Amino acid sequence: MDFLISIFFIALIATTVFIMSNAIFFLQMINPISIIGPLIGALVGVFLGFMINNDHKKRLDRERRLFFIKLLIEEMDQLIKFMENNDREYIPLPIDGWNSLINSGDITLFTDLATDLNKVYSEIQRYNYKVIRIRDAIEEESTGEALALTEMDFPKRSGTLKLNLKDTSVDKLFEGLIEIKKKLGNALRNDLEH
Repeated sequence: MDFLISIFFIALIATTVFIMSNAIFFLQMINPISIIGPLIGALVGVFLGFMINNDHKKRLDRERRLFFIKLLIEEMDQLIKFMENNDREYIPLPIDGWNSLINSGDITLFTDLATDLNKVYSEIQRYNYKVIRIRDAIEEESTGEALALTEMDFPKRSGTLKLNLKDTSVDKLFEGLIEIKKKLGNALRNDLEH
């Protein structure tokens, strides 16, 4: 395809150079037929070049969308497995596929799923923030950096944070991951059919 596009642009340039180099000759003859032929050829070449380029861009966009759908489905599988097997360790969830999608600007290929993806990944980011706070509180408590108050004056901060995490976001996040994985699977099937 790129080769054909190049040929069309070369033909366009050659036609333009031919017309410009012979402009004086054409003006002297003032024969409209000799001007119209190359002009129509140039316009048709430009039109075909744009059509081919547009088709090529659509194909590349479809391939990138399929790549990111597969990447996000794989990431959802990893996140779901991680959450099923990790209820005692406080490690943030990886979101590299999402970051790649956002940073590349290819989120525009997901007009149908962008809102749902954003909701789920916002929940993941809130979860990660809470997990980091818990991890930091545990580290403070274990190294003795917390204030030197007795347990009766100030209960351990990490215990309170752990309860807040379990009460608010884990189940909702898990359900959101499963739901968005289903939607991504449906989008993948639809895109492969078309």
